[in-house]
Amino acid sequence: MSEPVLEVRRSRPIAYLQAAFTAVLLVAAVYSVILFWDIGEGPRDRLIASAFFTVILAVYFWHTLRQCWDRSPVVTVGPAGLYLPSALPDPISWSALRNASYPGGLLGRHRVDIDVDIATRARAKVGMRIAGDPIAGRMGSATGISIVTQSLDTKAADIMAAIKRYWPPPEAPDER
Repeated sequence: MSEPVLEVRRSRPIAYLQAAFTAVLLVAAVYSVILFWDIGEGPRDRLIASAFFTVILAVYFWHTLRQCWDRSPVVTVGPAGLYLPSALPDPISWSALRNASYPGGLLGRHRVDIDVDIATRARAKVGMRIAGDPIAGRMGSATGISIVTQSLDTKAADIMAAIKRYWPPPEAPDER
C-alpha cells in the first residue's frame, strides 16, 4: 500500500485501563477459588463455578495484555483505499466503497459507517460490536461495515475526514 494518510491504532490508555480492571477481577476470582478450596464444605458447585470464571478471566486478561502491546494499525486510509487488516487482507478500493458516513450525535459519535460492494462484504471477516470489535458488521445491512472508534486512538470524525480526501473517486458522481 502506498503512503498512508491516516493510521489508526488501539488506544493505549484504554487498553491499559482494561488490563488493570481485568487484573483486579482475576485476583478476586483466584481469591474466591482459594477460599472455596480451603473451606472444603458445602457443594462443590461453588468451587467449579469459581474456577470456571477464573479461567475465563485469565484468558481475557491475556487478550487485553496482547492489545496493550499490539501497535499495528486497525484502520489505514491512503491513496490505495481503506485498509481494515482484521477484516480483509487487502485495501478496499475507493471504487468499491458505495457510501461512507459519520452518523454523529449521541449514538453515532464513535462510529464510521461504510457500505461496500457485495463481493467485498462477502470476503470481509468482521466482528461484532457487542464483543468490542473495532471493525463490525452492521445489523440489517448486507453490505454495511462499521468502524467503532471507542477503543481507538483517533476519533470517528477524523477518520471520516481522511476518507473524504479520496472518496468519492473523481470519476464517480458525488454521493455524499
